[in-house]
Amino acid sequence: MDYQFDEGKKGEDYTKFACGVYLKPPRYRCYHDILAPHSAKAAQIDHIIVSEYGIFVLETKNISGHIYGSILDPRWTQILGSKSYKFLNPIKQNDSHIQVLANYLNFDVKAFCSVIVFWGECTFKTAMPENVLWERGFINYIRGKQNSVISHDQMIKTISALNNLTVNTTEKQRQSHVELMGNAKICPFCGGRLIKHTVVKPYRPVNKFLGCSNFPRCRFSRNID
Repeated sequence: MDYQFDEGKKGEDYTKFACGVYLKPPRYRCYHDILAPHSAKAAQIDHIIVSEYGIFVLETKNISGHIYGSILDPRWTQILGSKSYKFLNPIKQNDSHIQVLANYLNFDVKAFCSVIVFWGECTFKTAMPENVLWERGFINYIRGKQNSVISHDQMIKTISALNNLTVNTTEKQRQSHVELMGNAKICPFCGGRLIKHTVVKPYRPVNKFLGCSNFPRCRFSRNID
C-alpha cells in the first residue's frame, strides 16, 4: 500500500476548521500543528485547546475501513477490504504527547484531557473509550466539560507559553521534523525503521520502495520515486 501523508493532513485540516467554527475565544484558545521540545527532538502535537476546563490535546486520524482497538493494545488494526494494517494506538501516542507538553508547561498531567478524533469513512468495530470520537463529535465532548480545572492566571500563562512556542518554532525545525517523520526513517504506523527495497523483474521498470522493518506484522510501504 502506498500511504499518503496528505490524507492525515486533511484530517488535521478538518479538525482545525471545526475548532475555528465551534471553539472560539475567549472561552477557548486553539493551537494547531505544534512542535513541543522533547530532549534532542520534538513531539508534533496535532491540536491543543486551552480553556479553564482543561488543556485538551487532540490526536487526529483520517482513516477508512473497520477499526479495532482497545486502550491497552500497543497497535490498533484497520481492515480495508481484504487487507489488514496496523497503526500505533492513538491513545498511547497522545498520552506521550501530553507528558511532553506537561513537562514543557510545568503542569500536572491531571490538567490535560486526551481526545482522539477520527475522520473518514471508518467504523469502530470494538467498544471505544468516551474520548475516542468520530468527526465533529469531539466538539460536544469538549463543550460538555464544564468544571474549572485551571485558574484564569494558569490559562493566561499557558496561552503565553504556547504563543511563544509558535513564534519561536523556526521553519527549519519544522522541516527537519517533517523529514524525520515523513521520509526515510520512521514508519508512521508502528514506529519501526523504514528499509529501502529494490525489486527488479524482467521487462518491467525497477521498483524502489520503503518497507517497514516489522513486516509482516506491519505492512506499511511507500514508493520512493
